[in-house]
Amino acid sequence: MGTRIFVNRFSRELKVPVIIDNRTGGAGLIGSTAFLNMKPDGYTLLSASGAAVISTVQLSKTPAFDPRKDLLPVGYLADAPCAMSLAKNAPFKTFNEFLQYAKSNPGKLRGGVSSLGGETHIMFELIVRGNKIDSKMVPYPATGGLITAILGGHADWMTLSLPATMPMKDRVM
Repeated sequence: MGTRIFVNRFSRELKVPVIIDNRTGGAGLIGSTAFLNMKPDGYTLLSASGAAVISTVQLSKTPAFDPRKDLLPVGYLADAPCAMSLAKNAPFKTFNEFLQYAKSNPGKLRGGVSSLGGETHIMFELIVRGNKIDSKMVPYPATGGLITAILGGHADWMTLSLPATMPMKDRVM
């Protein structure tokens, strides 16, 4: 998602069309593996967060690749911090109210993450374990499903990259 905002500038600077083949899921593992299975052509680049590439390898018993050997970083695009968002209809409006509610209602909250093993999953765990609360984690296969869930009230809160949540700022807290 984040790389799309750079496409026009890349095309202008490189004086060639730039095409994005978005392969979502698996906390970056699906896209990274597809990239590594392509025949090298000198034109194809992988755009992935460092956290996504590293966490999928670190959390796997049999990693599909070694980022230190199989990938060569060529540039840095941007920071994409994770954010916690609350459903508009949630019975809390601030982080402190969220914590109070969670502690008073153990196991009642449903928190969504966009993929297991990725940075949103790690952030979810940091919030839950760091604050000693009990919230059900609901994993979604990709960002789109999680956004639909939070907007539809199927999740009470979510962790997602800030660029992904910005278009919804008037519909989530």
